Amino acid sequence: MHIVYAEEAISAPTANNATNANPAVVEKKYYGTVKWFDKQSGFGFITPDIGDEEVFVHFSNIVPIEANGRRSLSQGQRVEYVMTMLKDEQHVVRVTPLP
Repeated sequence: MHIVYAEEAISAPTANNATNANPAVVEKKYYGTVKWFDKQSGFGFITPDIGDEEVFVHFSNIVPIEANGRRSLSQGQRVEYVMTMLKDEQHVVRVTPLP
């Protein structure tokens, strides 16, 4: 099993802030199900709909959907997530819980 990490993706360049030396980063959207998420530690894993690599997710990559700005996921929850290439590896840059 290969695990994809998101730790360095927090400051990943995007098409909006790319420079000539650092061309626009391609972001790809995926869907999956939360395998588990530890609310106290603030991280967990997503099982993608396509592929077999579990995807690491950190709370800072979660789009808050509650009015209080809380960022959390629940086991079995459906999510949409965006990944990008960073240092020749794919990283999660944004996770949106689905209704």
